[in-house]
Amino acid sequence: MSGRIPVTRVAVDAGSLVTKIAVSGGRSGPSAQEPLLHSGAAGPDRERTALAAALDAARENRASQTGSDAGIHVSLVVPDAWLDGSTEGARRQEALRHLAEDQMGLTEVSWAGQLAAAVALATSRRGFAEPGRYLVCDIGGHGVRAAACEVTGRTVRPLAVHDAPGGGWLDFDAAVRTTLKADSDPGLATWYRSAVDQQRRATLVFDRARNAPEFLDARAYSLAGAAGRYELTAGQAVSCFAPTADRLRAGSAAVLGGAAPAVAVLTGGLAWFPQAHQVVAEAAGRAPDVLGPEAAVLGALLLGGGEAQLAPHGLPPVTLPAHRIRDGRLEEISLPLPWTDSFASPDGEPLVLEDPELTLDIGSRRVTLRVPGLTRGQYRIGVRPSWPGTGVVVLRARRTPPDHADPGHDVHVLPLDSQEILR
Repeated sequence: MSGRIPVTRVAVDAGSLVTKIAVSGGRSGPSAQEPLLHSGAAGPDRERTALAAALDAARENRASQTGSDAGIHVSLVVPDAWLDGSTEGARRQEALRHLAEDQMGLTEVSWAGQLAAAVALATSRRGFAEPGRYLVCDIGGHGVRAAACEVTGRTVRPLAVHDAPGGGWLDFDAAVRTTLKADSDPGLATWYRSAVDQQRRATLVFDRARNAPEFLDARAYSLAGAAGRYELTAGQAVSCFAPTADRLRAGSAAVLGGAAPAVAVLTGGLAWFPQAHQVVAEAAGRAPDVLGPEAAVLGALLLGGGEAQLAPHGLPPVTLPAHRIRDGRLEEISLPLPWTDSFASPDGEPLVLEDPELTLDIGSRRVTLRVPGLTRGQYRIGVRPSWPGTGVVVLRARRTPPDHADPGHDVHVLPLDSQEILR
């Protein structure tokens, strides 16, 4: 057993405003490093830097140095919309997959949605003892997301996801600065840290303002900037938060469909704000468990390590009828396309497609899919499950060179739900 390579697990929340990394295994237990990067726009350079930093953190945490990345398992946490079986989401996932696997050479990669991963963390903190429907609300940097997940023991099944752009931390921060007439004051760059320290008073003021409107004029926060102090009243804070509150209510209603959740969870960059607690509590009919912005990445560690799991997708087996030449003779083969693998091909080589069509055996049915824009050439073919219980077929053209800067250009995505063949 002394020759066994120790497993180090690293999770990367690559779909958030501030990239977060968590590592487990090796010399220490789970730990979150946040923030690691400050970047408001996603893109290959930011994601490349995040993955490189994650690998560095994993290597440093290893119990023994092997001189290679063998034994490092990477869980990539992405917006749930990337895993919903849509063309746009699949393309975003494939771009990150190309970076992680083809360009950075990672061989042990798994995927999780941010909201489902946050639910995994919430259930673990409750000892996996409270089954039922969970409502999770995430106030991110650029928008507000809500999901309903069904929890059974250690298993999490996403049921519905609602994503609303706008109303996130950046919009709230801008509204507060504008209200205080302090847009250009550099001293307010981290005003939320002082606000968090004043939570006790702010919560009391907000609670009283619900029944006594005169308290809307009371000071909720006193904030120090480079140009002096600023007083933010309860009414001003509520007004700044109104777009976020509207999105929280709409998202919760959309994913719950009138059903009451067993547990409510609030996470993201504005999870500290008392009004966020109040809005989620009203929508759920119960006070939320408040998790920090690192909830998704820590939940992904649990999923990657098997302490929690996503519900099996239950999709039928998929095989590709093909031909190959062996010993100078043409023979027919049936090539499996596992839902858990990135791509499959005979003998590790890309497949040559002649026509803008793809024939697959899905379960007991033979299906021919049209592939608009497909040209004759070599392709890698894979299938991807999605949380709604459908999936997509992905064809990626063989690249010359293999690290082409635009991975989306040569990728074809075929959502299987539109073919009505998985129902």
